[in-house]
Amino acid sequence: MERDALMLAREVTATISRADPWHWLWLPRVPTVREGASGRCLRCGRALPVYAGPIAFGPMGRFPVVNFARSEMESALLCLVCGPRHRAAQQFTAAQIVAAAWIVDDRLWSAHWRRWRARVTEALTTREGAARVEDVGQALELLRRFGPGRGRRRPRARVASICFDPLEVLVVSSAPHWPMVHT
Repeated sequence: MERDALMLAREVTATISRADPWHWLWLPRVPTVREGASGRCLRCGRALPVYAGPIAFGPMGRFPVVNFARSEMESALLCLVCGPRHRAAQQFTAAQIVAAAWIVDDRLWSAHWRRWRARVTEALTTREGAARVEDVGQALELLRRFGPGRGRRRPRARVASICFDPLEVLVVSSAPHWPMVHT
């Protein structure tokens, strides 16, 4: 069953609980896209998802272990378009993905996740066009990996069909709209 982008956004918002001091203690700090930048896919030229490489956790939080040169195959495996994660993608327009991100942004505001909301709002408002969709996709990837509700969004295996995390579907569906830069 195909789900539209707004339906997926509503499924994501249902998993985000209201912020309270206990949630703030258990959730890691809000990372930035810049500190988790992973480079570009050497096959298609799109940006790799943030924190695609190995992550170390230290006294100051998380940081990439080593920034090393990847082969074309290694970068393609991490890519959202060339790699295995592309199976979660659906055919959404850039406008549908941005509209879904606004719904998630509203839920983060109403649930009082101020810093997470600031990260998503920044992605939604700073740039235009394909760069905006990339920023939104990267912000949603941060939310998927580290944000509130990530434990409640774990996909549950179904016998008849494959079930994906709704935020995973939104992130991977945004990737074909990201700008391609060949170096």
